[in-house]
Amino acid sequence: MAESAAHWVDHVFPQGVPVRQWVLSLPFELRPALGYNARLTAAALRVWMRAIVGDYRSRARSIGCPGAIHTGALTVIQRASQTLKLDPHFHTLLLDGVYVRAPNDTLTFQALGPPTIQDIGRITEIVAQRIVRLLKRFELDPEASETERTDSANEPEDALLDAMAASSVSGTVGIGNRQGCFVMRMGLADTIPVAKAKPGLCADADGFNIHAGVRVSGHDRKGLERLCRYLGRGPIASDRLRELGGNRIAYRLRKPLRDGTTHLVFTDIELLEKLVPLLPPPRVHQTRFHGILAPHARLRRDVVPKSIASSANADPPRKKRPSWAALLARVFSIDVLACSRCNGPLKIIAAITDPGALRRILDHLGLPTDPPQPHPARPPPVSDLGFEPFSA
Repeated sequence: MAESAAHWVDHVFPQGVPVRQWVLSLPFELRPALGYNARLTAAALRVWMRAIVGDYRSRARSIGCPGAIHTGALTVIQRASQTLKLDPHFHTLLLDGVYVRAPNDTLTFQALGPPTIQDIGRITEIVAQRIVRLLKRFELDPEASETERTDSANEPEDALLDAMAASSVSGTVGIGNRQGCFVMRMGLADTIPVAKAKPGLCADADGFNIHAGVRVSGHDRKGLERLCRYLGRGPIASDRLRELGGNRIAYRLRKPLRDGTTHLVFTDIELLEKLVPLLPPPRVHQTRFHGILAPHARLRRDVVPKSIASSANADPPRKKRPSWAALLARVFSIDVLACSRCNGPLKIIAAITDPGALRRILDHLGLPTDPPQPHPARPPPVSDLGFEPFSA
C-alpha cells in the first residue's frame, strides 16, 4: 500500500495539478456478477471513465478551451465494504482539470471548477443506463436474482464460490451450521452516537451512487499520498481482530453503523468464508491508468514528473523499489537509520554470522536464543463444513 502510493505520487501524478476522487458504487444486485467476471468489470470501468471524462471535456469546451483536450486518471478497483461484504466499486483519482495544447505546441493545464450536483446527477443517470445496457449485451438479466446472475457470470463456475459471493453481498453465512443466518453483530445502540451523513457532491440513480467531494490541491503532495494509501489499503485490518473464546472472532468496524453496530462476530470458518470472495480473480489487475497517465500514452512523458520522463533518444532510468527504512520514514515519520543520541545517520560496522558469537550477544542482552516452536497443524474442520474436504 505505502509503496504503491509513493510510486504514484513520485512518478505518475503531475506536479502542481489538483486531483479529485470520484467513487462509483454499484447496486447490490450487480455486485456478485462484477465480482468474478473480469470482462464485465473492465467494460463497466470503460463506461464509467467515458462518462466522467466526457463531462470534463464538455465543461472545458464551455469555458472556451480550444483544440484537443486531454486528461488522465488512476482507478483502483476495491472489492470490500467495511463490513467485509463483496462490494466491487471504483475509486478514481482524476486530474481536476484538462490539458490543452497551446499554439506553441506545449501542453498547458486548465483547472476546472467543482462539478455541480446537477452534473453528478446527470453522470449517475448516464452510467446507470449504460451499465444496464451492458448487462444485456453480456446476456445478463438485470432483473434476475443474485443466484441466477452469479451462476451465469462467474468464470470459475464453482457452486461453492457462487454461494459465498451471494452470501457475502447479502451479509449472511454461506456454509456451515449457520448457513442462511445473518452475520452476528455486537454494539451499544443506546450509547454510541452515530453521525448523520452530510450532504455533499453525491447523487443516486437506480442503486448507482457517485461521490466526488474529495479534492486534493496541486501542492499538497502529502495529502495526495494519504489518499493514494487509502485507495491501496487491504480489505481487512488485522489489528481490529480479537478472539472472544468459544471459537469466536470479533472484528471491530472502522466506524459504527447506523444501528449502533461496532463489531462483527464470526467463527473461524465464517471469517475465512468472508475473506474468500474478497480475493480478486487471478491475473486481473486491480489498478488501471487512463488517458494521459496510461503507460503507453503519447503525451505521458510531457506531464509526468521529470524524474522519470525520458527524452526521445534515451530510455527511462530503472526505478528501484524503496527500502523499508524509506517507507517507515515516509508513512510513520520514523527514521530507523538515525542515531538516537546524535540524530546522525547510522552506519553498518559489521555483519555477525557466527552462531556462537550471536548466542553470546543474545545471552548478554537477556534475549532468547532458541527459535520459537510453531504450533502443530490442526486437521481440517470437517464437521463445520458439512462435507469431506479431501477424497481418495
